[in-house]
Amino acid sequence: MFTPDGVWKEFGIGRNPETHTWMPFWLFCILWSLVSYLVIVLLADAGFLPGLWVSHVEVESPAGRIKTANVANKGPKPGYYMLNTEGTGVEGVPKYIYLGPAAPE
Repeated sequence: MFTPDGVWKEFGIGRNPETHTWMPFWLFCILWSLVSYLVIVLLADAGFLPGLWVSHVEVESPAGRIKTANVANKGPKPGYYMLNTEGTGVEGVPKYIYLGPAAPE
């Protein structure tokens, strides 16, 4: 990567090895990350790093929280919402006005 004087070597295959290197820095970074990852995985698998792997964790979902909405049977209500430009411009939070035959629930 560097010459003996500390000057950065450029990438180039088949060029002068005094001023050029066969491995660019980005390739070095990728290879270093892969080698580091493999070393950690092998150490963890061999048992040198206990607690790195979680064997089995059971997660129970609370029964009371799961509710299905039965929206498919109901059709859309007549009316629509329109952006209130006066209220939105003053506060910055979008405000909508309902236009329809009855007030929304």
